[in-house]
Amino acid sequence: MIEQVPLPLLLEAVQANSSIERMAAVDALARHPDQAAVSALLAALGDSDEFVRQQALFNLFIYHPEALSEVLHEVDEVLAGNAVGPVLGSIERTKMAQLLGSIGQSSPSTILLLTEALHWPHWQVRQAAAQALGNLEGDIPFETFELLLVLCHEDDARSVREAARTAVDILLLRGQVKDVA
Repeated sequence: MIEQVPLPLLLEAVQANSSIERMAAVDALARHPDQAAVSALLAALGDSDEFVRQQALFNLFIYHPEALSEVLHEVDEVLAGNAVGPVLGSIERTKMAQLLGSIGQSSPSTILLLTEALHWPHWQVRQAAAQALGNLEGDIPFETFELLLVLCHEDDARSVREAARTAVDILLLRGQVKDVA
């Protein structure tokens, strides 16, 4: 039975590269009583896949409608002209990182935005930022490279660790890391 899947496995599955696996995890998390499951469902609203977002919203509406007040508060803040929060901001930052990686040109503002994205709470933002940094032409500051190294070893999401490792390998191979001095 799906309710018997241990929470740590579900929390890992909701960060899988496969959108089908993430959707299944979202369904199982919806019926899990732990607050960490509800937090993971809220985070799934920021998923890059529309179907995962829809499944998370449906499950929150059915099983945890009280949690949707956090999302409504974020929407109100955006409409009032304030900063984008973690749900809407995750979608925005993932798309921005993907676009910057596709353009492939390095600039101080590009590096700053991608470095900040490496700190974002949603795993897909960090993954997209690491991938984008590996696609950029031009030098990468040592501080950004160092953060990629930390993500290689310490990020909770396996896909982020893999993306950071790939970016580190590419940057080293191309000699794109600026010296500290």
